[in-house]
Amino acid sequence: LLGVEREARADRARWEARRDALEQLLAPEDGTAELLGRPGVLGQVAPLLHVTPGFEDAVAAALAPFADAVVVDSLARGLGELDAARASGRSLRLVVAPGDQGRAEETLKTGEATASSPVAASPGALGAAELPEGAAWLRSVVTCEGGAAPLAALLDGVVACSAECAPAVLALTGVRAVVTPGGDVLRAWSVEGGRQASSVLSVRADYEEADRQAGQAGRRMAEVSARLDEANADLDRRIREAN
Repeated sequence: LLGVEREARADRARWEARRDALEQLLAPEDGTAELLGRPGVLGQVAPLLHVTPGFEDAVAAALAPFADAVVVDSLARGLGELDAARASGRSLRLVVAPGDQGRAEETLKTGEATASSPVAASPGALGAAELPEGAAWLRSVVTCEGGAAPLAALLDGVVACSAECAPAVLALTGVRAVVTPGGDVLRAWSVEGGRQASSVLSVRADYEEADRQAGQAGRRMAEVSARLDEANADLDRRIREAN
């Protein structure tokens, strides 16, 4: 049991270290990060985006530059923060939550979508052409919850597929852009890409996995520690009885 406990403890420490390192990468790099915690700033966008594994970089590219933005409760609040950022020479990216402040705070907490702010739609709801094998409508692989709900509109007509399939897919009815697994954005009139770094959504997925693994390792360690305590108590009892 001692060996199992040491292994579980080391496993937990390893996952906690990875989780903590990834957490440092999740904060926005510009003035956006400085807004967190201020009145009317409801939190970051990324935790409200639930993406099918493997599509994180594609979704982040399609939502750029808002995948690591923060949510504010009103357009007036956003304009005020923009004036302050401009005065200090900073840039920022904000998403205005749907509804009034009270409603915005509630949707951010519960993940409930408002009627005016769609979160996810099936490909059929878009009335677009059937895609070839290996391609997927981005609206079918991501849910934009709460304050991030307005971002769903940016995914309309966007398809995730390989660069090789892009010309054929872009020729289909209803397709306005293609995003590759690596985050390249292709349109009939433009090509944008070349970035190699993982997106904030990919990093967040890794962070959530590390957090989950750390929690599991912690529970395993606690279970083994309890069994070890029981074994030690039983050994002490047997020693007392023997004496």
